[in-house]
Amino acid sequence: MIERARGKAAERALSVTFIEGDARTFTLDRQFRTVLFPANALCHTLTREDFEELADQVRSHLHEDGRFVIDTFVPSSTALTRDPEGRFAFGNYATDEGKTTVTFSNGYDHASQINHITTYTQNGEGKTVQGTLDVRMCHPQELGALLEYNGLPVETRYGTLDLEPYGPESGRQLVVCRKG
Repeated sequence: MIERARGKAAERALSVTFIEGDARTFTLDRQFRTVLFPANALCHTLTREDFEELADQVRSHLHEDGRFVIDTFVPSSTALTRDPEGRFAFGNYATDEGKTTVTFSNGYDHASQINHITTYTQNGEGKTVQGTLDVRMCHPQELGALLEYNGLPVETRYGTLDLEPYGPESGRQLVVCRKG
């Protein structure tokens, strides 16, 4: 992601400093008016302790008038109750080797709220690469409570990246928090 962001910044002649690190433990000795957690990054905080450590860092780096913005999906009961032996389409894209197809299987652990995902990426030459990914499901009410408990109360929540209102049919949560 950082390499893609660097490329996009260079294309637009933007001066951006990229820092790679653990969001639970970084220290930059400065504060920001906006802290972004995009593209389901929050799902990688697998435990309550991970979330609390992240929230501590966000609060310490967030200006008094700043906002913490989280972009994450709304967990789907359909997706979480799929047959763990099944394979489901994720997407296709073009590469130098031809068309690449990605499928996945998943098994959801209700006790930990962790979705264990296995990806299968098949390139144009027929070679398949398997990967794994564990992501924590954060339901809207739970996310709001965790944020409030950790001093980052929700100011507003949108249902799309285009700032459409959040509602029962929303597939995304774009959550804007303030330092509380």
